[in-house]
Formats: sequence, structure tokens, C-alpha cells
Amino acid sequence: MHGLTDGKPVVFDTNFVITLLHNRQKGMTDTFDADFAEKDCFASEITEIELLSFPGITEEEEAEIGRFFRDVTIIPLNREVKQKTIAFRRATNRKLPDSIIAATALLLDADVVSDDGKLLNATYPSLRVIPIQSSFSC
Repeated sequence: MHGLTDGKPVVFDTNFVITLLHNRQKGMTDTFDADFAEKDCFASEITEIELLSFPGITEEEEAEIGRFFRDVTIIPLNREVKQKTIAFRRATNRKLPDSIIAATALLLDADVVSDDGKLLNATYPSLRVIPIQSSFSC
């Protein structure tokens, strides 16, 4: 289960979702349901924005992203997320989207599922980032 050993909820970062959708497009075996079936799955609103705002996104890609988000709860950029984002970014000097995703996970007491090397190297109290390599078969 790629390091997913407890019942903690998970927050998917943008790079993970891109990898997942890319692998599905290539017809790779989908283990997503098995790995995450017993978990509460979340994504930050920033992940949805990043995915849907790619220049040149096709209608098919937009539809696939929409299907993915039907099974994931989107957490809005509310006051608590903003406050945790500010604290995280000040402490780690990470990019704003990564900071928002980490703050979302901290607010939910969730793990971040990522294949973003910079986020994987972030150290912050109570933050656990689960590495999912780009070769992850989904």
C-alpha cells in the first residue's frame, strides 16, 4: 500500500493526481481503489485549480479530472487553511501551492500523498508526506 498503513485520511497533491491520471490514460493497472478504498480522500481547492487551469487542456482531460474529483472531497481555501499555509510557508519556504496542500493536510490531520520531491523533503511538525514514485502503477 505504498506506505499507507493506518486509517489516517489522505490529501492528494497535484503531482500525484497528474501521475495517477497519466497512468490511467496509458492503461496501467488501477490500484487506486484498493489503496484508498478505506480512507477518507481529500484534495485542496488549489489542486483542482492547478489541474483545470493547464493551458491547452482538452475536453477529455477536463472530464477525466472531473471524474477523479467525484471520489475526493475538495477542501476550500478557508481562514484556517490560510493561517496554516502562512505558518507552513514561513517555516519551510515552499511554493504557495505546496504550502496550501500541506496546510490542508495539517488541518485535517491527514497524510499528503505526493511524488513532488520538494514537498517530500519538507519537514514540519505533524506533517507526514507519503512518497508515491512517478512509476506508481495506477
